[in-house]
Amino acid sequence: MKNIARILLVCTLSCSHIAKAIDITLNETQINQMVSLQFPVHHKYQGLNVIVSKPMVDLYAENQSVTIFADVFIFDGTNTFEASVGLNGSVNYSSTGMLSVKDPSIVKFDITENTLLNTPEAIENIKNTLGRQVPVEVSFNAQAMNLGGLNLSPKSLRIIDNGLVLTL
Repeated sequence: MKNIARILLVCTLSCSHIAKAIDITLNETQINQMVSLQFPVHHKYQGLNVIVSKPMVDLYAENQSVTIFADVFIFDGTNTFEASVGLNGSVNYSSTGMLSVKDPSIVKFDITENTLLNTPEAIENIKNTLGRQVPVEVSFNAQAMNLGGLNLSPKSLRIIDNGLVLTL
């Protein structure tokens, strides 16, 4: 009888543990590997071809924010513009599974090549955007994450030192 009671106790504890949320922790290296799989990103904007590549994500637990660095290459068929850009903003995770950077601001904008913008005013306008919020949407469908072949749907997420915790 004691053995049956022990087995029932173990089963009860096991089942109650299964019903609890599961946390998965990803470090910044793992996150950057996952993000880099989504790049390069190609867009057409007002007759220009835009390619965003080489993303790097830095996470900040103290204010639940993220900085995303990337290279931007723009060309019109003849002229080119290349820059290394960094955007910083707070992380927002919605119940629909969309992870977005809220109120992004430019924290880095280093021009590496420019034959596209040929006026000093255009370059100065770009430099003046540093530290300002920009009307850019940065989002990622976290519901579609594929971790080790598993399609997981996080209920919530939070940034920790050097990583991200997904609660399933």
